[in-house]
Amino acid sequence: MVTRSMTEEAFFAAVEPLPPGMLRATIRPHRGAEIAAALGAVPVSGAPGRFHTSFEGGDVRIADGHPFRGADRTFVWAPDARVIARALAAAQCDGAAANVEVADRLDEPRPPREAPPLPSAVELRTRGALPLLSNAPGQAGYVWARDDGVIEQIRVFDGRVIGAEEIQGATSIAFDYASPIEVLREVLSPRAVAVLSALDPRRDWDATCPRDALAARLAEAGLPASEAILGFEARCGGLHLGGASFGAAAHMHDRRAPGLVTVGRDGYHTRLAMDAGGAIHFVDTEVYEHPIPIAVAWTTFFERFHWERSVPESRSFLVPGLLGEAIARALGAPLVPEATDAYAALWFREGAIVHQIGADPGDDAGPTTGVAVVSLDDLVAALQAAQQEQPNFVLRWTAAEPGPSGRAAEERPILRVPLWEVAAPPRRELRVHGRPGGYWLAIGALSAPPHTART
Repeated sequence: MVTRSMTEEAFFAAVEPLPPGMLRATIRPHRGAEIAAALGAVPVSGAPGRFHTSFEGGDVRIADGHPFRGADRTFVWAPDARVIARALAAAQCDGAAANVEVADRLDEPRPPREAPPLPSAVELRTRGALPLLSNAPGQAGYVWARDDGVIEQIRVFDGRVIGAEEIQGATSIAFDYASPIEVLREVLSPRAVAVLSALDPRRDWDATCPRDALAARLAEAGLPASEAILGFEARCGGLHLGGASFGAAAHMHDRRAPGLVTVGRDGYHTRLAMDAGGAIHFVDTEVYEHPIPIAVAWTTFFERFHWERSVPESRSFLVPGLLGEAIARALGAPLVPEATDAYAALWFREGAIVHQIGADPGDDAGPTTGVAVVSLDDLVAALQAAQQEQPNFVLRWTAAEPGPSGRAAEERPILRVPLWEVAAPPRRELRVHGRPGGYWLAIGALSAPPHTART
């Protein structure tokens, strides 16, 4: 038998990590000898090390076992899908499974509604499909080679195709039918999708499970397995978004809200829970004795999620009370119906957003209105509208504080608003100077009476 001598390090140096123009097939169980015979590869002496057998032939390398990727699998490296297709054909046996990876892959997110139907068992058998190697719970798939040497792979979760890949030559195009943004695009407004897209959304399939499995787990735990909860998991289970994570399967073990299913976490103490009807509740047992309802549905909650990002580089503040309608009217910001419900309301236009919540989870003061604007003229209009509705309001400034302006200190402010202090009465105030088109801000010691204005 012809053999070639090669060290273990040299054997892998040319193919790991996977270089451009190269493909790697992973096959279980060991099928190295059968594949080598089909591809004309010969055993390599000196390379086995911890491996059963290794083979090499031209640009093709084969190893039964891998120091980092598993000892019970065969790995095939080749520069062309047609060669990998022959390897898959030679690997056919009872219990065989495989997947193919490509260094050069183009990912194409697509709406879930465009996903192809799952092939029938007869169709898969006719194509010579092998089950796809996958470690994710409930996630499976298939890989097969067409007669023209093109390799196709599909990923399947809970009976539906969530990804399809076509490998031709040494390149691949992969259609992702479970892209978080494409999933959310089907149920959220373009404004919300744009905001959430900036939060680097991704989905961890290890953190979710199929519908029937979740329903059984919820029932066993004595929790509601309603259509609202199961539907949320189908779209958002395993979702990571701006530091928050979502899904009942990942969070239902947190039983801080009796009768509710924990479906999200945002920070160390903050939990989000859903009732059987689909309403979202804020849960923080470190601060509040009971859960606080904040949205009638998860879609409404996501419409408001990180709402302040809709107005980048803004000046923002909070005022106590339900002042949203008056401030929005002064700013010319229309109501956003999809982000408004019995618990909160949102008004938006370019450069300005107003967010009113009936019970602020982060503020014992109760109802609160938040404002974010870009221009100083809009800021002054919002403050003046708040003053008209509530003359003695205290402002919680949530943007970077204005620094020294260098302007004449003796110029009288047209508006002065006390600034909120933690567990203390106000000691400072925000001062507005100037005129439309030329306003400027300063912060100084509180003077009396507040809110004076000069016309």
